[in-house]
Parts: sequence; structure tokens; C-alpha cells
Amino acid sequence: MSFGAVSALVALSVASPAPAEVAREASARNFIAHLADGELDLATASFNAKMKDGLPAAKLDQVWKGVTAQFGPLEAVSAAARREKMGDLDAVILACRFHGSRSTRRWPFDADGKIGAFLLVPAAGPDAGTPAYADAKKYDESALTVGADGFPLPATLTMPKGAGPFPAVVLVHGSGPNDRDESVGGVKVFRDLAWGLASRGIAVLRYEKRTKVFRRNGHLNRRSTTRTIDDAIASAKVLEKTAKIE
Repeated sequence: MSFGAVSALVALSVASPAPAEVAREASARNFIAHLADGELDLATASFNAKMKDGLPAAKLDQVWKGVTAQFGPLEAVSAAARREKMGDLDAVILACRFHGSRSTRRWPFDADGKIGAFLLVPAAGPDAGTPAYADAKKYDESALTVGADGFPLPATLTMPKGAGPFPAVVLVHGSGPNDRDESVGGVKVFRDLAWGLASRGIAVLRYEKRTKVFRRNGHLNRRSTTRTIDDAIASAKVLEKTAKIE
């Protein structure tokens, strides 16, 4: 039985004792089972106070119905779990198989072993390939590093061919620890945008999100909006100093 990239992430404080890993994984699995069985009150019983306020049973029911409408009913959960550090939290990741689709769910737990969030990541798929609107003959790509002080982030600059100067944009991620391509399954949203814009004379800078590069290093103590803004501004400053950019 193979599983793809739909996972549940459960994160707990790193201060939690090692034996709590077993309890966290059990809690994640029970949470999935309660969701699949429609036992929303039991599912939300594993939430911390913030999650209970933000995602009560009625709202969780709507979210889960949306998931199953998109991916189909849950069919199986992987026997093995993975664990990752996410800032000051520990994450439990379980691959799940839905009817006609695969994905990965991630659950974060707080210091008391309660679920503080859960994420759904689409399964990785084959590269969708070059979009029809992109012309590789009209641009070049180069690797560089951007990011606020102390947080170097691998990046790609897609530059139109020619003397320039060219207008330029920085692509800024949405939620989640995304890569520079904003990959969703086999689709690479930011990469395709970069190629399409560069084919039309616009330079594009895209980079790995800080929460992807540093999620194992405990460097996520600032507000997520602040981190996002800091890295976007730092990236724009790199463009300001780049030759052939307006």
C-alpha cells in the first residue's frame, strides 16, 4: 500500500518528554478516526483552547466536508509516522489516502499535548511541465540568496533576455512552509508565473519560505506576518541592486 503527500501535522512544545511522542501520535490517529466517523465533539476534545475557539465542532464539520468533497472519503492512514520540528513545536506527520487522491496531514500540539493546528498537504505528483504561455528562449534563470539578516533563503531570479532595464516583481508565499515554486502536487505555481512573466519582459524573484528552510532550527519566534514582510522587503532590496532591473 503506497501513500502520497497528504499529511497531518501535530506539533507539541519541545519541552514535552520523549514518551509523549507515543501519546501525540495516538492523539493524531484518534483525531483522524473521529473525523472520518463524524464524531466532531470527540475530535475537538483533543484541541487546545485556541483551536476550540477558532475551529469549533460545527466549523470543523464544514472543513472536513470540504476536504472529502475535494479528495473523496478517507480510506487509509499510513502505519508509520514522521516527526519534524516546527519552530518550538514538534510535528507528527501521517500520510493519508483518500478515494482517488493522496495527501499528507500534519498536526501541531502545544505543551499540554493538545492539538494546536492541522494542515493538509496535497500529494506530490509528476511535474506538470512548461505552461503554454512560457517561452524558455526569452529568459534565463540564476540562483541567489535573499532573506532578512540571519535567515538566508535560497532563491531563483528569472530574468528576461535583452539589455533591459526590466520591471521586476517578488513573489510572496501564502500560508504554510512552501518552497520557492509554491508547489502544489505536480503544479508549480510560482515557477509557472515566473516563466510566464519573464517571457513578457518582467523579471521575477522567488525564494524558499523561511518556515520551510528554518522550521527545524527554532528560528520562528517572530510573528508570521512580520517574518513574511521582512523577507519580502529584503528580497525587493536585492532586486534594487540587480543589474538590468528598473
